[in-house]
Amino acid sequence: MLDTAEHPWKLVAPWYRPSSLGGYTDSNTAINRFSAPIIQKYADTNFANNLVDEPQHSLRFNSEDFVQPVSTNPNQVITPIEHAQSLSPLKLYLDTHSRFYVVMCELHCDVAGFPQVTRDKVCEAGFVVRRRVPIISPELKDKVNTLLAQRSQLQNDLNKINIQTKTAQLNEDQDSINISRLFKTNSARLFSGLQSGTTENLTQKLQDISTQLTQMTATGDIKVELQGWLPSDLKGVGNWQATEETPEQLIEQVIPLYPLIADPTKSEHSAHGRTLWFGVIPTSLGDVDGNNNPRFDDSDLYEIRCFVRRHHSQFPRQTNHSDCCGDLIWSQPTESYQIAAHFDLDGTSHRPVNIKLPDLPAIREQVNNAPPGRGANARIIAPPESSLNFATDNMDMPQGGEPLTRAGQQICFFSIFLFFIVAMFLFRLFLPILLFIFNLWFLLKLKFCIPPSFQFDAGLVASLDFDGSFGADFDASIEAHVELMTDFTADLAVQVAVEGPDLEAKFDQPNFSITVNKGKDNEKTYTDEATLANDLGLMIANGINASDDMRTNMKNGGDSPGLSSLNINELAGIFVAMQTEYEEVKHPELAGTLVTPESGLVYFSKVAFSKEAS
Repeated sequence: MLDTAEHPWKLVAPWYRPSSLGGYTDSNTAINRFSAPIIQKYADTNFANNLVDEPQHSLRFNSEDFVQPVSTNPNQVITPIEHAQSLSPLKLYLDTHSRFYVVMCELHCDVAGFPQVTRDKVCEAGFVVRRRVPIISPELKDKVNTLLAQRSQLQNDLNKINIQTKTAQLNEDQDSINISRLFKTNSARLFSGLQSGTTENLTQKLQDISTQLTQMTATGDIKVELQGWLPSDLKGVGNWQATEETPEQLIEQVIPLYPLIADPTKSEHSAHGRTLWFGVIPTSLGDVDGNNNPRFDDSDLYEIRCFVRRHHSQFPRQTNHSDCCGDLIWSQPTESYQIAAHFDLDGTSHRPVNIKLPDLPAIREQVNNAPPGRGANARIIAPPESSLNFATDNMDMPQGGEPLTRAGQQICFFSIFLFFIVAMFLFRLFLPILLFIFNLWFLLKLKFCIPPSFQFDAGLVASLDFDGSFGADFDASIEAHVELMTDFTADLAVQVAVEGPDLEAKFDQPNFSITVNKGKDNEKTYTDEATLANDLGLMIANGINASDDMRTNMKNGGDSPGLSSLNINELAGIFVAMQTEYEEVKHPELAGTLVTPESGLVYFSKVAFSKEAS
C-alpha cells in the first residue's frame, strides 16, 4: 500500500463489478476509476452472512426489477446494454417481498496504478439516500403533468412495441406480424392513448416532448431539486430539504457503511487485499415528515451517495463516528431507483401464502366422535347491548323495531374455521358483484384455480348456440354435453392463446377464423369477433359462479358497462388466464408455472481478479 495521506481518493464500485447489472471486463481498472457504488440484490434474510462469506455472490437483476419491464418474461436477466436502451430506473422491492439490497463500494487512491487505501486512513464511512424532485411553476403545472404523462405513456408504448416485435420475429414463419398491423386497429387502445401507428412516430413524439421539457428546464420553469433527509429532535421524524451534491458539512441522516473484511482462511475471498464497504439499503422505514407523510414512497426517484471521511493523523482516535475534522470524499450517485408498492404483483409473488380450506368430511368425522364444544377455540365476549343477535322469518332481513341486541353480556365459543368458511362463502358470493359494479374485470387475471374453475350447466351450454350440433336429444344428454363443453373451453383457450395477442387485427384479415374442437360433436367456427366476444363473456361470467341473470347482465352491461366494455383482446387475455393449467398439463400452450421462493433467482458468476489488467 502507498502512503495516501495527501493523495486524492476515489470511492467507486467494487473491483469485480463496475455496475449493478454487471458488465465486468478484463480491463476493469479503467472502468472502475469512474464508476459509482453498486446495488446488490438478495432474496434471503441471511443475506448479510452470505455477503460477508463471498461479496460477489448476489442476484442478477431481472425484467421485473425495473419500473418499466424490459421483457414480457419477468424473470429474464437484463444486461447493462438492455438497461441503457430501456432508460428505466431500478425498482427495489420491500423486505416483505423477500428482497433485500446492499450498496457496495471500494476506496482507492487516485494515482497511477489506482492502489487501495488502507482502512486505518478512514475515520467514518456511511451513505445518504436522496431524492430528486421536480419544482414546477404553478401556472405550468397542468401542462407539465400532461407532458410527463404522455412521455410515460410513449415510453411504455415503445417498450411494448419492442417486446411485440421480438415475439413477431420469433414467429415470423408462422405469421408475418409487423408493427403496422399491431397498431392498425382499435387494439391500439391497449397500448397507446395517443393513436400512434409506428415506431418512428412514437419516437418522434417522445423526442418532441423531451425537447419541450428540456426547454422548460433551461428557462427555469422546471427545476429538479436534489433533496436529502434531515432528522429532527423527534425520533423517526424529519423532512426532505434541498442539499448540495457533495457538501463539505454533513447534516443529512447517515446510514452506516460496514467494512467487508475477508476471511483469512479463504484465499480466494473477493475482499482479500481490498478496502470494501457495504451498507443495507432501507426500503421501508417508519420515518415520517412533519405532515406525517412517509419518508419513502413508491412515486419518488431515489439515489444513494456513499462517503468516507479522511482521518488526520494529528488527531487521536475516538470512539464516536466523527473523531476528526477530515475531508469528506463522496462517491458518484448510484443508479436511480424507485421503491415498489406494498401490493406490487411481482413483489407479492416472491412470497406465496398457502391457505388450506378446512377438510369438511374430516371435520364431520371428528365432530361426530367428539364431545360437545370440542374444537370451539375462539371465545367471543359481547358486552351488554352488544351481542347483535336477531331473529328472522324465512331468511328475510330483520325489520325495524326487532330486538337486535341482548341486554346482558353474552359469551359464546366458536371454532376459528367457522369464521373462515363464512368469509370464504361471502368472498365467492360477492366477487362477481364487485367486479361487475366497479368494472374491475382485469382482476380476474389474478384468479387461478387448480384445476381450472370452469364448470357448465345446461343453461350456459344452450346459450352458446352450437347450431344444432348437439343434436335433438340435447336435454336428455346434458351431462355428456357438459363434458364436451369442458373440452371445448380448453381448446378455445388454446386457439385464442395461439392466435393472440391481437385478435382484433387477426379478424380484420380476409377469411380469418378460429375453429374449436375440430371434428367433434360440438365443433364451432368463429368468423367474427362479435360472436367470439359474446361466448367469452358468457364463459368468464360462468367461471366466477355468476347466476344466470347476472351472467346475462355481465355480458350485455346494464347500469355498469359489464364485460361488453372490454375489447376482444382483453376478454381473450382474461379467459386464457382463467384457463391456465398448473397440474397435469394437457395443453402446453396453457401451461403455467406456480411461483416458488426460487422463481427467477439467477446469481452472478464469480470473476477472478486480473493482475495483468490492474
